[in-house]
Amino acid sequence: MTNNTYDSMYYSAFPHAVKLNSEQGVDKDGQKLLPPQILAPSAFWSEPIPSMQIPPIPQPPQLPPQLQEQLQQPMQPSLQENQLQQLLLLLQQQQKEIKEQKEQQQHQKAASSNVIFHTFIGAREIELLIREFNPSANSDLLATEWIKEIELLGKIYKWDPYLLMMYGTMRLGGVARMWYEYSLESIKNWEDFKRELINNFPRSIDSADILSKLIAKKRQSNETLEEYFHSIVKMGKRIKLPDETIKEYLIRGLEQSKDQIVLSSIGPCSLTEFLQHMQRLEMESRRN
Repeated sequence: MTNNTYDSMYYSAFPHAVKLNSEQGVDKDGQKLLPPQILAPSAFWSEPIPSMQIPPIPQPPQLPPQLQEQLQQPMQPSLQENQLQQLLLLLQQQQKEIKEQKEQQQHQKAASSNVIFHTFIGAREIELLIREFNPSANSDLLATEWIKEIELLGKIYKWDPYLLMMYGTMRLGGVARMWYEYSLESIKNWEDFKRELINNFPRSIDSADILSKLIAKKRQSNETLEEYFHSIVKMGKRIKLPDETIKEYLIRGLEQSKDQIVLSSIGPCSLTEFLQHMQRLEMESRRN
């Protein structure tokens, strides 16, 4: 592209621009040359403007193989990240130690409370808590029932198997005591004691005998209402009678037919509520 072509394009775009008279240093009207910033492009060069060529983008230099391997490896955490990880591990360790200390304190507290409690359990207290197992003197008490009573007491008072065995053997009498004395070598723990005791005294509940006692049971004149009630309930529960059946035996054993009629008209209720009805009825009978 020539200079004239550039000038033509320039003056077409800027018609008020002043044209340069290059030979005289004045414009076409003979006036003094204006500042160069308003001149046409040809005023600044006389040679044709060469076409621009964009040079190619240079490729990055090849790194040494050893350096490439280092760059491909995962970056090591910074010093700050290392410090945060160490702090986190320290906090976790402290929390673990605190938890272990609390568990140890709870265990020591439970152990100390057991020791304090056991110091108050003597022969007299054991005698009051646990019935004597002597089949010769009390044929109604079965080995299975007696074992169950001791284990229930153990749950209440938090006895371990060693205490269960110690307190249980303290309450053996008669032929049961004789059996235990010659069986010491074969009894090592509470489980052995239970198994051997039940095997050597295997009597079971005689349901027919208990039913005959319930049928024949009458409230005695010197028997309180509570004594009468609980004696029948105990026999009924022993052979797993329903509550409604136990109520029928309670009503049957009363002397006055009027009381039987009133209690028979009572709707469904628990045994405890039935006892309360019996107590109110007895109080009304005394007033009259």
